[in-house]
This record gives sequence, structure tokens and C-alpha cells, in this order.
Amino acid sequence: MAGGMIGAVHETGGAPAGAALDAGGAAVLPGLHDHHVHLRALAATLRSVSVGPPDVLDTAGFRAALRRGRDRTSEAGRSWVRAVGYHESVAGRLDRQALDAAVDDLPVRVQDRSGALWTVNSRAVATLGLDAVEAPGVERDAAGRPTGRLFRMDGWLRGRTGEPAEDDPGAELAQVSRDAAARGITGFTDATPGVGPAELGYWSWAVTAGALLQRLTVLWSLDPALGPPPPGVEAGPVKVLLDDVSLPVPEELAGTISRAHAQGRPVAVHCVTRAQTVVTMAAFAGAGSVPGDRLEHGSLIPAELVPDLAAAGITVVTNPSLVHNRGDRYLEDVERADRDDLYRCASLIGA
Repeated sequence: MAGGMIGAVHETGGAPAGAALDAGGAAVLPGLHDHHVHLRALAATLRSVSVGPPDVLDTAGFRAALRRGRDRTSEAGRSWVRAVGYHESVAGRLDRQALDAAVDDLPVRVQDRSGALWTVNSRAVATLGLDAVEAPGVERDAAGRPTGRLFRMDGWLRGRTGEPAEDDPGAELAQVSRDAAARGITGFTDATPGVGPAELGYWSWAVTAGALLQRLTVLWSLDPALGPPPPGVEAGPVKVLLDDVSLPVPEELAGTISRAHAQGRPVAVHCVTRAQTVVTMAAFAGAGSVPGDRLEHGSLIPAELVPDLAAAGITVVTNPSLVHNRGDRYLEDVERADRDDLYRCASLIGA
């Protein structure tokens, strides 16, 4: 080893004196790097209740899981019931009334497994003061009342629950880090969008306090006020988050890519639909690509775009575990015409 890197590899019998380790027949690998993870959300799941497949499959199970979460929350002296992993196949489209039917005496927030939507009950609506909140992510009914559905409002929610520790659990982050280290993971890239000074302060604490053992790269922002990363944190590609409902035209996205490249940074574009991938590749055609440019997820990549990806040298940071965890749902939810393009691996490697 030299400077944290593998300098040379020897057979046991031919290594310099004192340089060999008998691993007892086990494989010895370089440290693994998880290139797309949301560490704070992952740590927070240790204080959350799972309300989606395969743990929960129907309305009765959903309500029972929330009530168990309510009991655990009360016993721990916390005020918010936090639930994750929800899918509409379990109990349909959620709103505040659907959650009230399960728990109405504590604030409840349920995250859709896409990560884009939180739904809260009426107690949480009152606690958060949503009636007076003017934000595009707050869905309202025909009478103007909040439905309890909050789109892309993770940053807004953080710190407004009255218990910031539920979103920033140091002990849980340390547990996640230890578990990952035991599996050979020595580096993380945190892909959470919207990094700002508060997030950098959190990561600086996590590194200096020893809660995070791994090397840490954070997907970056174009915010000029962000400043340099703190010691122990590496600035990664600029994160670009796309939603179909607000999809930019290719020229607009190409401008964002060009600004990142002008700052010496590659980009990491969140692509989970066919439309997002098509627009992104058109934008790269206009802006050009640099080493380190990435598609995050690459969930649906049309076959005709694979040669373009290869020619541009764009990395696809895919998530094959989703096929294992959600494959049955994909067979029901994904249109038949899209299935051959879903979560490519071998075709990307071949290209």
C-alpha cells in the first residue's frame, strides 16, 4: 500500500518480508466505492417504519405498520412518526385523510419510494402550518386546503419537524458507516440534490467526529456561494435533477452543462424516464461532454442512444438492486414497449 492506494500485488510466496497477509483463502479486493447513495436518508431509515413492498402489501398492513411506528415513536419520546418506502399498490393514492385513518394523534409523514413525495396527516399539516405556506410543492384541493402531499420538499421539511435529530441521526449514520465498512465499502458518493452550506457543515462534522469512516464525495451545486468543500469532503460532479413535469428543453439543459464544464466540473444528470434520457443526450450533443459526466440511474435508455453514450464517454451509474427489489412491480407498472430498455447493464458494457 502507498498513500492509501494499492501499489503492488504479490503472490504470498514471493512478497517482500513482512508484506504478505495470509487471508485464509478469502478474496482480497481493493476498497469498494458506492457511487450513488443518500446517506442521511439511509441513516434516517433506521428510525423509520417500512410501509411498502415486500414488507407491507395492503391497506390493513399499512395501517398496522403506521400504528406500530406510532407506538415506537411514543416509547422513544419522539413526536413524529416517520415512514418510508410507500408504493401506491399498497393502499392507493395517499392524502392526509388516508393517514388520519391510521394515526391521528401524532404527526405522521410518509415518503413515497421514489423519494419525490412526502404525505403528511392532518396533525402534521397543523404542526407545519401548511395552511399558510406558499410553495409550489404543497398540493391543495379545489377549496385551497393542503391535501398533505408535498413534492420535492425534503430540504424544507428538514428542521421543521421540531426534532432535527430525526433527519440527522449521528448514531445511525455511524452504524451505516460501520456496516458498509464491514462489507468492504471504503468510499461513498452522496447523490442528494441541493447541497448547501448546512449540508457541508453536517458532512464536516460527520468526518471530523469519526461518524463516517469512508472517503466522501458529494455531488455538487452551481451555487457560487457554496465555497470550497470542507476537509475530508471531495466535491464531485454537479447534480442536475430532472422531473418530467418540469423538463427543460435540451438547449436550457445544455446551458447548465456548459456552465458546470466552465467551472471545471462534470455533471451528474438524474435520468429515470425515457424522456429525461432523450433530453439529456440531446443536451450533451449541444454542450459536449467531459470525463466524469454521468447519468444517474439510467433507468430507461433507448437502444439507439447506447452508441451515443459510448461515443461521448458518459458513465451510467445504474442501480441493479432495484431490479431485484422492484422487478415484480416493474412488470406491472412499466409499459411493455419500455421493458427491453429498463436497467441496461450488459449492453452498456458491450458498447
